[in-house]
Amino acid sequence: SWRLMSVLVCALAPLTRDSFVELAGLSSAVEFLSAIRPIKRWIHETPSGYVFSHSRIREFLHEELLTHKERRQWEDHLLQWMERQLPADVDAEGELADLPDYVLHCFSAHLERTDAPGNKWAVLLRSPWRRLWESRPLGLVGLARDVNRVIDALTKQNLAASKANKKPPYLPEYLRALLWLASIHTQATNIPADLIKRLVERGKWTPAHALAHLEHRLSIDDTAEDLVTVADTVFGLLPDELLRDGLELAPKLVNARGNHQEKPWRTLFRRAAKIMPQVA
Repeated sequence: SWRLMSVLVCALAPLTRDSFVELAGLSSAVEFLSAIRPIKRWIHETPSGYVFSHSRIREFLHEELLTHKERRQWEDHLLQWMERQLPADVDAEGELADLPDYVLHCFSAHLERTDAPGNKWAVLLRSPWRRLWESRPLGLVGLARDVNRVIDALTKQNLAASKANKKPPYLPEYLRALLWLASIHTQATNIPADLIKRLVERGKWTPAHALAHLEHRLSIDDTAEDLVTVADTVFGLLPDELLRDGLELAPKLVNARGNHQEKPWRTLFRRAAKIMPQVA
């Protein structure tokens, strides 16, 4: 249970049973079920895998359960496991098709958390990585998040080299990332607000996807008042666990270009009031 708990504490999203078996060094799914039994009351099984029933449990245990050295060891262990999931030839057609969701969604965050060197970020600027994101629900939003992390990491490492009177080692990759981000922003801003609303209403986009897209659009243009028309639909369909994110985003939407429509606020507060202890 200790190894399983350590993996849970350092993971950033739900992990499947098979992933836990491999990461915790267990021999089988049967051993996993036996190991998880003592901590079952703290664990929630989702369609994506196992995770702590409340994010604050993970945050508390991350700081209190493990020493700094242990946290680093387990975080490195998770990153190495994700790197093993990546094929040797990332550019080969279809090689990323079977990549675990956890790797796609969390690889850049683990690179950031472990302060990984610039060469480890290169896979995020390969065309198959972009195509894989474009085929998944979060699409351009997830890709933009990864590319922004690439830019931040490479900026830091190029500046460090410059200050040491050395040639910036990752300048080509940095410029490529900037071009990708400009392309992503252009594509994102070309999606009409009415289309976003219809995609959500017809189940083509999940509310979580739409919320992420709204947040991304506002990070590009905080005067996008047309997005306010989408907010009520999205906020009304958000699952309970995303209400906190909706509440954080609502002021930016309502204040876009001085727009003070109250409807998105009313929808959120009406729903949040019913489950206030969970979103507090």
